[in-house]
Amino acid sequence: MSSYNPSLQPQPSPTSSDNNRKLWIIGGVLAIIILFMGGCVVCVSLVAYSMLNEDERKEAPNRENRASSNDEGDARKAGAASQLAGNSWTGSLNCDDGDTMPVVIKVSDEGQPVYSYTTSRGDREAPITEVGQTFRFVPPGGGVFTAVVDSLSVSAERFNYSTRTTTERSGGGTISQGGGRVSVSASLSGENLDVEIARSSQLTTSQPGIVLQGDETTYVCRGTIPKQ
Repeated sequence: MSSYNPSLQPQPSPTSSDNNRKLWIIGGVLAIIILFMGGCVVCVSLVAYSMLNEDERKEAPNRENRASSNDEGDARKAGAASQLAGNSWTGSLNCDDGDTMPVVIKVSDEGQPVYSYTTSRGDREAPITEVGQTFRFVPPGGGVFTAVVDSLSVSAERFNYSTRTTTERSGGGTISQGGGRVSVSASLSGENLDVEIARSSQLTTSQPGIVLQGDETTYVCRGTIPKQ
């Protein structure tokens, strides 16, 4: 007698209803997993968005405060610069050699002192903006005049600058060369301007075989001049 072995017995084939039931179960499980994961992603996104919004709300007042501070600083600078900028003063200074010096002091719209000079073609002027700035021109009497800015300081209510100057002129076999320095200091006193100008110069004249060096001339002129 042969023994009974279930594994060797023919098994009933699954019906289509059983297959459909399995597919529905698997699909339901997958749907639940997908919904759960999707819900978590949405939650994480909402939390991150909320944190970003919170940081943005905290940062916004800081940006506004910084912008307000910068605007106030710019306004203070503009107000300070306007005390000198775009104005001019005219008057006379008293010199320590007994003479008087008529002067016109101008300041550009940007708050820089203006260098005024006269060429063979007329009057010229330009703001002094930096050390090393050079003015070279032909003065009315001929020759060449050169001024090089060697110091400059500008603030809301005062300015100082100095120039190294050289002159050269020739005619009739004679060459005249001069060198010197001019320093200008000015500060506000109400609407007036306190001014001090110090000047030194020395002239050397030469002809073939002859060199004559003149004495150095130095003088200082001071005064208070009114605003135009």
